[in-house]
Amino acid sequence: MTIGHAHACPEVLGLLVTSKCNITCRHCCNDSQPANSESASFERISQLIDEAAEIPSIREIGISGGEPFLYLKLLKEIISYARTCGYTSSVTTNGFWGGSSGAGRQLDELREAGLGAINISTSPFHQEFLSLSRILGAAKTALSVGLKVTVNIVSTSTTAVDDVRHAFNDLGDRVRFVVMPCLPAGRALTRVEQQEFPAEFTWPLGNCREHFKKLAVDLSGDVYPCCSPGGFTEPLRMGSGHRSTLGEIVKASDQNKLLAVLESVGPGFFLPFLRQQDIDDEIPERFSDQCHLCHFMLSSPKYAEMAAEWADLLVSDLAALPESEWPADNSRLAGLKEFGAQSVLPI
Repeated sequence: MTIGHAHACPEVLGLLVTSKCNITCRHCCNDSQPANSESASFERISQLIDEAAEIPSIREIGISGGEPFLYLKLLKEIISYARTCGYTSSVTTNGFWGGSSGAGRQLDELREAGLGAINISTSPFHQEFLSLSRILGAAKTALSVGLKVTVNIVSTSTTAVDDVRHAFNDLGDRVRFVVMPCLPAGRALTRVEQQEFPAEFTWPLGNCREHFKKLAVDLSGDVYPCCSPGGFTEPLRMGSGHRSTLGEIVKASDQNKLLAVLESVGPGFFLPFLRQQDIDDEIPERFSDQCHLCHFMLSSPKYAEMAAEWADLLVSDLAALPESEWPADNSRLAGLKEFGAQSVLPI
């Protein structure tokens, strides 16, 4: 049974180029720190950028870490190569360079090489190492050389997001702000107190379609459908970039039932079923958002197995519907080629 022609359509190829960082934020999902020395080679990164051509929807290369500005030469090489391949680039940074006298010149060189945007992360955890004034300096410098600037605010239960916005004063109209809750993932599992996590939703709704627009490749070469701090779980691993090309991995994901359900209806679909099975009261009463729920569910082998079974059941139920009732949206759930096929396992 063939239904629709929808495919995975990531727009950004997210590359984690290093696990080294000059600060040790308590919430870091990648456990990045100064002692780490691992970084990707330019040869490997350029190969991934070449393979991005197999995925026509990709239009941007997103570079993150760790802290990419600790490897300025590699960063410039990646940005330059991406431009020769027809891609613009963005870099996610903690903005430690915001007070440097040479930052403007370096950013201007990166802009000329092909850099289009800077994403600066801040939070109470970042501010234990870097003051908000440093972030303001980084944003102002990036704007001065013509780069687009996004400030990613990782919020806690006590974060005054409006205070962060107001600190930018007249720059606020020129900066895009994105607020994302701190999630119990990575180093946050042991270094962040329970009361610091925001927990607003008993049933977090929302699908993963926007999240799935950014394909992520980690330092080990594993490929994931999103860059969410909670997204790096084994059930979401789409395959290994050392064994298959990005195009092959993304094409195979069109048949992945779990990804289809997450993209179309989100992890909230599974929560009622999870609560029915929650004999030992293991499931939190409230969640920060749907990414928190997804990470909680798929980090547990027990719940991940249940989710896979329920995804199969949903797809089977859809297959039994009359053609007139098939999903009409342009999602992977609508576009699964064989509703009765087995789920595709990571390559």
